[in-house]
Amino acid sequence: MSHSHYHSESDTVPLHPSSQSDINEIKNQINASVQSSPTTVLPAPSRLHPRLLLPLHPI
Repeated sequence: MSHSHYHSESDTVPLHPSSQSDINEIKNQINASVQSSPTTVLPAPSRLHPRLLLPLHPI
């Protein structure tokens, strides 16, 4: 039984670095996308034209 448990842990060990590598790449892409889009789109119109946001939404 102890041997079976050890095998399970060994199988999970190689999956961690692979998953982390993928997560790192995804995080990098998200960070680049966030800095390229929302960071430039959100503060720009919100700070430059705060009143323009209101008329932009017709009731």
